[in-house]
Amino acid sequence: MSRSTLIEVFQSKANWELELSNSHGTAPLMWDFFYEKYCWNGDGWRQDIYGQGGATTFLRPFAIYMDSKQLSAAFAKLSDFSVPLHHRAGLFLTADRVILRTEDLEKLVEPFAILAHEMRGYSKPGFSNHWGAIADYVKAKAQKHDPRMLGIALNCTSVSDVWDDYPDDTGIKGNSEELFTQATESEEK
Repeated sequence: MSRSTLIEVFQSKANWELELSNSHGTAPLMWDFFYEKYCWNGDGWRQDIYGQGGATTFLRPFAIYMDSKQLSAAFAKLSDFSVPLHHRAGLFLTADRVILRTEDLEKLVEPFAILAHEMRGYSKPGFSNHWGAIADYVKAKAQKHDPRMLGIALNCTSVSDVWDDYPDDTGIKGNSEELFTQATESEEK
């Protein structure tokens, strides 16, 4: 079974810090939550593949079946400041090669705690939900971290480790400053 890993990111390396078993408790859970809350128009509900209600139960558009168009629609909402910070921060963290900057961690402790609470109510009992552990990790790193650390990241699945070749390949693609900075109209055009 794949796993997700929380990572400390430095200028010249990435340290794998906390391994979370069953990666479905990170990105897929967040993508389902976010898509259902902000993008779903009532079409395309999927059968409950986890068997909670049998073959006739239809619940969510499970992320493992979401196509790139649906994921793109969700990620386009990252710059929508009408979406609460805690939802945008959770979705942001699931993107490849992005970090929550060290200087932003203190501002993100409360949003991740709120998100962890909401995700407890969203996920089904008995299924993976790592957002509480992620919130605890953000809080711990906000309180104490190596001063050389650039930030923290989430590698959502061990099947494809996007931090293996860091910093030699593509570097960091985004940082949490984006969560706090609204684009001006001229930047959006």
